[in-house]
Amino acid sequence: MKIFIRAGVDKIRLTGGEPTIRKDLVDIIKTIKSFDEIKSIAMTTNGIALKHKLKPLKDAGLDNLNISLDTFVDAKFQFVTRRLGLQNVLEVNFIL
Repeated sequence: MKIFIRAGVDKIRLTGGEPTIRKDLVDIIKTIKSFDEIKSIAMTTNGIALKHKLKPLKDAGLDNLNISLDTFVDAKFQFVTRRLGLQNVLEVNFIL
């Protein structure tokens, strides 16, 4: 992290694959946020696991969230994500 900070990075976006499947995501965000030079932490997700993780993520320091939805059609969502869960994504209470 210190290498990025020395290079002038002050905003971090977590993405790639699905960040919310990481069991240590809250700890990762807390660690990143512990550096005073970091102004913003953002994350891109498909939203499947957000329903129960959003509050801990915000409390850890997540500043911005992008939910990437390819469709509002259940069957297409399941095909794209290989999981059920569109309804869970749509029921997320946004508190950020």
